[in-house]
Amino acid sequence: MKILLIDNGTIHLDELKKLLEKENLTTITKEGITEEIASGYELVILSGSSDISVATNPEAYAKEINLIKESSTPILGICMGFEVIAYTYGAKLKEMPYKEDGLVDIIVTKDNPIFGNKKRFLVSERHRWIVDKITEPLEELAISKDGVEAIKHKYKPIYGFQFHPEIHEDKNTGIEIFNNLLSLLKT
Repeated sequence: MKILLIDNGTIHLDELKKLLEKENLTTITKEGITEEIASGYELVILSGSSDISVATNPEAYAKEINLIKESSTPILGICMGFEVIAYTYGAKLKEMPYKEDGLVDIIVTKDNPIFGNKKRFLVSERHRWIVDKITEPLEELAISKDGVEAIKHKYKPIYGFQFHPEIHEDKNTGIEIFNNLLSLLKT
């Protein structure tokens, strides 16, 4: 699969690249986004980041917001990428009083092939911002004690994970869900 990885400044870039090592991967920074950047790719991944939040500085993510709105290429947002997708479609982000860091229990709220038959699972998280509630045309797929954890656009192949599938920890189901999504997009 030909994948474009947009690095938002994630500290987990090497782990993401390892997760995608069997794919035809191109990596750029968010500053390298152009109008037609997604054409020719089968998937665009928006990475996480410990940089500034889209909630406090949306202009820093203007090119990604435009890409999300205009591209017909499937998109997956991870952590900050998830937050940018949610923000693009009107969701409000809230800063948490603490940084979530570690394994978190996730509850599936809407069946989707990416989860297999799972109704709940553990994933690795590292974030300070949450999405309380999403807005149309996004659908909530899973939640945690903190907020929305997985989303899908109702009409376009756009997905978002608040969690980090690339972080390998014991009992982390994120890799399986990530691979299920790749398989789904390949069909």
